[in-house]
Amino acid sequence: MAKQKSVGMFGDNVVFDDYPISEGVWSSLPDDIKEWFYQHGAKPIYTPHLFPAKVNMLTTYGMLPEDAEAKYKEYGLDNPPQGVLGRERYYPEWLTKELVEQQGLSEKEISTIMDITDLGERASITKDWFAGMPTEAAPKIEEYFHYLDEVMGDVSTPEFPIDLGGLSGIMSNHIDRITSQGWKGDTDELLNEWMNDPFTEHLEVEDAPDWSHHGNKINPRLEFGKFLIEALTDKNFEQWAAKSSKEGIKNPHWEGSRYWEKPMEIVANAARPLIQNTGIDEYRRIVEGGGFEGVEKIDPIKGGFITEFELKGLDRGLANAISVYLNAQAREEQEQSPEQDFKKQEEMLNIAHQPPIHPKTDSSPQPKKAQPIVYDDSPPIQKSRATPARATPVRYLQQFQQLKKAGAPVRRTGSKYGFGL
Repeated sequence: MAKQKSVGMFGDNVVFDDYPISEGVWSSLPDDIKEWFYQHGAKPIYTPHLFPAKVNMLTTYGMLPEDAEAKYKEYGLDNPPQGVLGRERYYPEWLTKELVEQQGLSEKEISTIMDITDLGERASITKDWFAGMPTEAAPKIEEYFHYLDEVMGDVSTPEFPIDLGGLSGIMSNHIDRITSQGWKGDTDELLNEWMNDPFTEHLEVEDAPDWSHHGNKINPRLEFGKFLIEALTDKNFEQWAAKSSKEGIKNPHWEGSRYWEKPMEIVANAARPLIQNTGIDEYRRIVEGGGFEGVEKIDPIKGGFITEFELKGLDRGLANAISVYLNAQAREEQEQSPEQDFKKQEEMLNIAHQPPIHPKTDSSPQPKKAQPIVYDDSPPIQKSRATPARATPVRYLQQFQQLKKAGAPVRRTGSKYGFGL
């Protein structure tokens, strides 16, 4: 049986299979995310706090095909089709626990996973000379955004087993509803819907810090909303995704499935290039006419293509929103674990060091003093994620009660695949 082990640097919520192979493959992810925070002056974050819910981090890098298939079977996964770089699957912790205890199912088969295939890791470490990009692809970052999307958008509990499809699903539902009512594309109207939705209330952070250079308080709920609206209403990506879904561009396994039109895929593909633009992104934009709207060479320093996210400062807003929200989750845990000295931990987080990856120039306004990335020298905090109880929509409750009665996993969004070209 594959060996599983939690690694201290990643915290108790992360379990690596076949340690140290998986740990080595995934080791670049925290630095990539924290460097992005650093570039945008976001509050430093301790590595374990990047993972607010339990997750198994897998890889089949370097494995023989039959060994890879056996590993996937162990986790209740199908062998991925050709061209897949990575995938993510999400289960709330309460549901995994319930299905293990009440139905005797294997925990591995009903737990949250992030997986990088052999092809995915090779694409992550191979320079794309043709496109002039540091790598061909960045599947680890994409799967991490899938994970955050689902974790942050999950308000379910055993008494409230509702599947909203993550943050992207919540916003997509608003878009579909107001579009059916004759919506004319007013983003303020859509943002108002988001800000008044009880299912996004948990994103509010009472003691969020200010952006010192202009004094605007960071509101994760607002920043997530603005980013999601921009991503899910981008006409250029929408047209490319519709064409890709129809023609099955480079993903014949999913031909006709409208894969690229799924809200969670749109949002992850919008966020990932903000951290690491790759050869896949450049190929999609230049050759296929895909990607997100923007302008060419507006920045005399950065040059190149600048997306609307960057022009509007939404990349900076997203980075700060994620950092603030994850740090707030850690503080909430601390209140449940008084034996931990969180103030001392935060002081230790202010030890500065140079980002481990080549710095990138950001076109959006920067704070006078950028917050540093920090060393991982604080003790890990135990995670016990609680979600608020809210009024239960009847149609969801009936659906989940029927599924639970039938003994089916009631909260499984399935594996999201990350395709190469």
